Parts: sequence; C-alpha cells; structure tokens
Amino acid sequence: MTLLFETVSLPRYITPETDPAVPAMLDLYEELIFPDGYKGSPQNRRELTLHKFKGSIPYVARQDEEVVAFANFDLEHRLKGSSFLEAMVVKESVRNKGVGRFVVGQLIALTHSHGLERLRLEPYDNDAAAFYTRLGFEQEQSKNQETGQFYMSINANLRPHD
Repeated sequence: MTLLFETVSLPRYITPETDPAVPAMLDLYEELIFPDGYKGSPQNRRELTLHKFKGSIPYVARQDEEVVAFANFDLEHRLKGSSFLEAMVVKESVRNKGVGRFVVGQLIALTHSHGLERLRLEPYDNDAAAFYTRLGFEQEQSKNQETGQFYMSINANLRPHD
C-alpha cells in the first residue's frame, strides 16, 4: 500500500475548481464533529467545518488518489516547543491497516523538522487514547477543563511504535 502525505490549501468556499481532496477531507471530518448528522443546510455545514480549520494546517493521506485520512495540525501551538494534533480521522474502510500510524509518524517528523520537542493532542475518546498509547504517547497531568479529557504527548525525536 503506497500512501502519500500532503498539505491541502483550504479555500474560503468550495467551488467546482476546488482540489478534490478538500470535499473528501471535509466529509471525513464531518463524521467526527457531526456524528449524528447535521440538521442545517449542506452549505452551512461546510462553512462550519471550514471554520474549524482556522489557524491549523490540514493534511491528507491519499492512497491511489483517494483521500483515506486527514489530520488537522497546528505547528504554532500555544505551548512553546510543541505542535498540536487538533483532529485526525481515518476512513473506516482502511482502519487497522497502518494508515493512522503512518499519519502520526509524518506529523512527528514534521514536529521534529520544525525544531519542536513534542507532539501533543487531546484524544477524542477512549478508543483514540488507546490507539495513541500503543504508538508511544503518554498521558500528561494536564487536562482540558471543558471536556475533562487528559492531554497526551510524544517526544518528537521518537517514531511511533505498535
């Protein structure tokens, strides 16, 4: 399986000329942020989704031109010396096939190449926390006061393991 990892330029609005990776990436992200569907118009849903990327860099993993994963990543995290993984979603049909591990490895390498020491994240749920733990992330003492979820991080000099 050959995977490509690349950043995606986000337009303010989706048009027919938009990179085809953008709608595919947004579809994946909407599964995460709207698990029960979205009751408003499709245009409002897309605008809301695009707004969530403000200040972050979206990356996609492609397999044979198909977007199979995306990560919303912040290299200028408020905690100096750290990058932050805002969200990552892997297409259900390719889960448990190394795609998530590949994406995390790429993000760790990006973190390291920018001279940052740690990649941090807030796991979405217990399954996500277990996945990141298997890759070598450790739970931090700090947690998100709104969600109660503990942050996790990994040293950027390491490679994910599993």
